[in-house]
Amino acid sequence: MTITHKVAKPLAPEVAARLVSDLGIWHVHRPGVEDILDAIHLQERYQLAFWDAMIVTGALQLHCHCIWSEDLNLGQVYDGARVMSPFSH
Repeated sequence: MTITHKVAKPLAPEVAARLVSDLGIWHVHRPGVEDILDAIHLQERYQLAFWDAMIVTGALQLHCHCIWSEDLNLGQVYDGARVMSPFSH
């Protein structure tokens, strides 16, 4: 595993294993046809780039209330999900 050997400050194997285990509880969204169609509608409604609309669609499917982005309009609300900047205070 690269993180335990090939970086300037490698992690101990047990720390790396714990991180991988923690990631296992994340709910991963895999877009389907309906998501693509929803993204097309969001793209048209909000004048978004298609891939930005896919990100927003995925966030909405996962019931996110906040979308962290430096690319989308700060403060914009897309069907209940507000865009926040990871760089604002």
